[in-house]
Amino acid sequence: MYHKIQLTKATLLTAILIFGTSLASMATDYTATVSGNWSSSLTWGGTAPSFSTTGADNITIPVGVTVTQDADVTINNASAVLLVVGTLTGTTNLNLTAGTLTGAGTVVLNDLTVGTGGWITSVGTISVSQLANSQATLAISAVMSVSNTVVLNAGVAELAAGGVLNLATNTTINMAGGTFNALAGLPTLAGTYNLLYTGAVSAIGAEASLTGLHNVTVNLASATNQLSMAGNLSVTGVLSLQQGVLNLAGNTLTIIGGVTTTAGSVAGSATSNLVVNGTGSIGSLAFTAGAQTLGNLTLAILGSGSVSLASDVAVDGITTLTSGNLNLNGNTLNIAGTIAAGTGTIIGSSTSGIILSGTGLVGTLPLGTAASTIGTLTVNIASAGNVLLSNALTVSNTLTLLNGSLDLSGQSLTIGGVVNSSGGTISGSLLSDITFNGSGSAGTLALTAASSTINNLTINIGSGGSVALASPVTVAGVLTLAQGTIDIAKNDLTMLTAATITGGSAASYVVTSDTGSLIMTVANAGANGLFQVGTAADYAPVTVTNNSTLAGTFFVLAHEGVLLNGTTGPDISQFQPVVNTSWNVESSLTTGANVNLLMGWNTSMQVNAFDNTQAYISHYTAGAWNTSAITASTILGGGLFSLALTGVTSFSPFAVFGHNVTLGVVAVNSKDVMEVYPNPSTDKLTIQIASASAVTNVEITDISGQTVARFELTNGDNTINIASLNTGSYFVKVSNSEMSAVKKFVKI
Repeated sequence: MYHKIQLTKATLLTAILIFGTSLASMATDYTATVSGNWSSSLTWGGTAPSFSTTGADNITIPVGVTVTQDADVTINNASAVLLVVGTLTGTTNLNLTAGTLTGAGTVVLNDLTVGTGGWITSVGTISVSQLANSQATLAISAVMSVSNTVVLNAGVAELAAGGVLNLATNTTINMAGGTFNALAGLPTLAGTYNLLYTGAVSAIGAEASLTGLHNVTVNLASATNQLSMAGNLSVTGVLSLQQGVLNLAGNTLTIIGGVTTTAGSVAGSATSNLVVNGTGSIGSLAFTAGAQTLGNLTLAILGSGSVSLASDVAVDGITTLTSGNLNLNGNTLNIAGTIAAGTGTIIGSSTSGIILSGTGLVGTLPLGTAASTIGTLTVNIASAGNVLLSNALTVSNTLTLLNGSLDLSGQSLTIGGVVNSSGGTISGSLLSDITFNGSGSAGTLALTAASSTINNLTINIGSGGSVALASPVTVAGVLTLAQGTIDIAKNDLTMLTAATITGGSAASYVVTSDTGSLIMTVANAGANGLFQVGTAADYAPVTVTNNSTLAGTFFVLAHEGVLLNGTTGPDISQFQPVVNTSWNVESSLTTGANVNLLMGWNTSMQVNAFDNTQAYISHYTAGAWNTSAITASTILGGGLFSLALTGVTSFSPFAVFGHNVTLGVVAVNSKDVMEVYPNPSTDKLTIQIASASAVTNVEITDISGQTVARFELTNGDNTINIASLNTGSYFVKVSNSEMSAVKKFVKI
């Protein structure tokens, strides 16, 4: 009996569940009989439909009846039908999660949301503030008007035959995962519309091809998500790059209104182009790391408007600067093609860089102001190519000249850092100035052979700073030696007839470290020319006073050391009392020359007990160093001593000798002439000479020039005893009828 009761109860519960489910799935018909609110039973002549229905209800609003939707309505049953033949209106939302909106009537609501199971087959008119779709295929056959936003979350929203999509001015289409297809329908626009790309959407579609596109916003799910352009895109309003990457994908992006960049960027390529038009401040644009390349860049901003870079970018094709300003904003612009200049300019700064890496004639580099600044400038174009400056330029950090020429084109160039010339050159002119005003080593300056003349050259790089010449340079205006040296090496530094030198001191002079000379014209009738020259170690100026009736061009260089044969041979300053510098003076005056020379030096240049109170200027002439009247030097100023030599009529090396110089004694290092060993030595010294003479004289002097021992080598005996000498450095002088030489050794 008990089991039968239990079974009966179970059967009863099952029956109740089946009956309930059946009731829930039953279709209920609701037909509005009079105009009124959705929630009013009077409107429906009985029970009103629910605001949230899951049943397969049929809700009908007939012709002539207006139902006001006084709360949000959700329909969530695939078999449910909302038939509007009359009017459904309200300031609320209709959520068509599942079911069908149909009819030929009028729907005026706030938001209309179509879920994955929702359908719209209406052929009437639908007006909403926002339309949102997630249906796989939403074919719109009605005349649909949207006043604010179209949100395409998923699927395809398409206009079927007879369908019309009216977008109010400034409506936004939010591409959040769905797509848009016009098909046979007719989209119409009251004015402009906007596009918003969110989520993980990956491509721009037909939604961007409607007439009147204004603003475009890219705000993807992550910084790595990419949105690819399927064709050219023109943004008349603002392009807002909030997050993610806008990939140009080989197309042309035209920005007319403006651009704002927060965490988004643009990915370019060698086949992608960027055109920036508009008026005023356009904003800033960042390019994605690894995709910072454009094919062509065109700037055509009206007036003094500008666009800024928020990253580096390279332009492989043509950089067209029709109008407006391109502000580098601390980034680097690589012009890998050519420049088509108009009135547009590039605005740099001390933290910005420009790389010119095209081929051939790159064009004119239009810089933003009359005196522009750039941090780094690199010229690496074809060997025969050049790029021209449009105005004065300061390179505050590094100017790199790898290939081709930077043509100053009458403008001035200031180098605040370093110039690296390793194949490229600078083309100067009579109107161009070059100024070095950094500190320390300023690098190497190379001018184009055919354009090596400049107006003014200024060296102001701090005491101890230096700049080297890698080519000849001619100065037409003023050579200013303020601070630092200029090492001309093998190159001549020529001052034209009217050119002058200002400054010059032990802290700033022309270093003649090789065969290059400082060349100046000295007028006739007692005119003076001060040649501010010296060695790498010391300032050694020369004054040339022209006593001739003819003006002459003089070539002056100073070398460390005094060579036995003037310009060749051993350095006699290693053991003779001299100033350890020689001056090579030449002149264009081959006849009628008559000049006075004044040589200057400092105390540190005096070697081997040189006495500046008993000295003279020696002239290497007729194959030997000559002698002249011994006299005391005078104070030239700035810690310099000086001696004068008058009535000089021929030119070659000159040097300053002490009164006790022994001419003909030569310092020799070659083992073929003399070798001394062991060196250092404790007691005995062996002298090996390449001479057959029977008698050889040996004299040992200390570093002050005092003789401390004498020996005579005969009959092949070439060992001397030095045990009695104090420890220290000495010179051993060896001479016989065939040779004379000296060698330094150390006694330990």
